[in-house]
Amino acid sequence: MREFTFHVHVFLRCCVRIQELGGRKVALWGFGREGRATLRWLHKRLPELPLTVLNDNPLPANTETVENKNVRFLTGADAIKAIASYDIIIKSPGISSYRPEISDAQSQGVRFTSATQLWFDEHPQVKTVCVTGTKGKSTTSGLIAAMLRKSGVNAILGGNIGVPLLSLTDLPEPPEIMVIELSSYQTSDLHASPSVGLLLNLFPEHLDWHGNTANYFRDKIRLFNNMPDKSVIINHTDPHTQQFRHRWPDARCFNHPDGFHIAAPGRIVHICRGSQRLFDINHVRLPGRHNLSNICAALTVLEILGIDAAEAVETAAAFGGLPHRLQIIGEKNRVLYVDDSISTAPEATIAAVQSFQGRKITLLAGGFDRGLPLEQLAAFLVNQSGPGHNLWAVVTMPESGVRLADAIRKILACQPDNAFQLHEASDLEQAVSIAHEITPPQGVILLSPAAPSYGAFKNFEQRGKAFAAFVHQ
Repeated sequence: MREFTFHVHVFLRCCVRIQELGGRKVALWGFGREGRATLRWLHKRLPELPLTVLNDNPLPANTETVENKNVRFLTGADAIKAIASYDIIIKSPGISSYRPEISDAQSQGVRFTSATQLWFDEHPQVKTVCVTGTKGKSTTSGLIAAMLRKSGVNAILGGNIGVPLLSLTDLPEPPEIMVIELSSYQTSDLHASPSVGLLLNLFPEHLDWHGNTANYFRDKIRLFNNMPDKSVIINHTDPHTQQFRHRWPDARCFNHPDGFHIAAPGRIVHICRGSQRLFDINHVRLPGRHNLSNICAALTVLEILGIDAAEAVETAAAFGGLPHRLQIIGEKNRVLYVDDSISTAPEATIAAVQSFQGRKITLLAGGFDRGLPLEQLAAFLVNQSGPGHNLWAVVTMPESGVRLADAIRKILACQPDNAFQLHEASDLEQAVSIAHEITPPQGVILLSPAAPSYGAFKNFEQRGKAFAAFVHQ
């Protein structure tokens, strides 16, 4: 079995309870959605505590006027210079744990924590289901929460799905179970013991933040470091996950013949539990084989919680997914438009293309270039074109789309008879316009970029909304 050699990455354990913050110099580093939720949480509990917001980039001009008088703002170089002058810094997920400023400040006694860590430190008795993995986290978390609610459990969904945990601390009725989606950014410095932990899959992603694949994998599986093996659920068929199988000898597996898995005992493919057929996939609303795997993972969570998973299959089959995740946004001139803006890695885009067998697909791909290899994606796309296959055309967009188009052309140079349709657009609006012109009736225009949205858009949600707006122009 192959082992990864991890670079040393020590993040000081920082269990910080709210009562410890009084009288300390406290700063928030990063002021996005989670940073703002953290500020509101602190203001409610410690309204007189002076706080500093540190942000790498300039903030909107009116930011200071809408925040509490006890808050000051430092941005750019001023923020970086001030880091070592604080006792405790609550770091947002977008700030890489590998930045040298962090280790420098730690050596001077600065303690770092995160909003996610604060939530766990303040709620040690809450039963939690934590979901991580490279892809499928949001869909699976949403499905787990939906099935729990259908089973009569007061389940609350939060975390990386877009609902900061600290915004869920003053609910009228305490949840019986918190279902928490966690990104690698959040698990990298997290010291928590979830009641149930689910690892969906692993493949290289976010290497600009983590530095390399080994760091990324290590940061992902950190979530399971403080958990009993029997509360860990892993993917039996995912090769990268299986490299770490020895760490959790008693883990429960999905996609295993003895557990929840996809099988074809007859002519129709079913989701099964061992030899028991639960339902055939023709009743499943979520498109794509990867989503069948997500359903198997979610059913395994319910089973480990002691809930009859067989009674939840109707909810699993009817679940329609979440925005920007293979979301059908409409049909126009007999062409289906699908928003898969969440797909920021080549492997996710491959899965998306495979989700629409039998229809001609025009793929829109490209975005922020993190330097991930694109040769495998290019080869897959070329192999999916032509008679008997479902890829009609590829429209690329900057920045990574430039490299993807080059990789496709290199392959086509060795296949002179291949009539592969490759188009290059300057932006998403032009890409949609080109797709309108070239996609045949009954086809699919699929936005699945294989790249993040940074630069052109604030996040993948904004990119997905822009796609929908261009479609309906």
